[in-house]
Amino acid sequence: MPSTDDFLKALLVDALREAAPDVLREALADVLPDLVRVALLPPFLTRDELSSWTGWSRRKVDYMRKEGKIDYTKRGRTVLFPTSSVQAYLLEGLVKARESGA
Repeated sequence: MPSTDDFLKALLVDALREAAPDVLREALADVLPDLVRVALLPPFLTRDELSSWTGWSRRKVDYMRKEGKIDYTKRGRTVLFPTSSVQAYLLEGLVKARESGA
């Protein structure tokens, strides 16, 4: 079964087939699924949503909040985590893949 990314790429390629040169079409097909995925994320996540999204346990989410490792906002008893801040935190630890075949 084709993935959502494959479906979005196919839709984009069909839409741009006549309107754009091959290079532009391929560049947009590579970037657009990521942009759509990010645009569909909610601006804030609850602890359970963050846990599900990252694979962290609820306890780890609480630990990271208390240690100041991830940003959060609190209104009364409700704690919410900005999605963009969590993404930035995850990207800080990004390890670049090695180039193969050299």
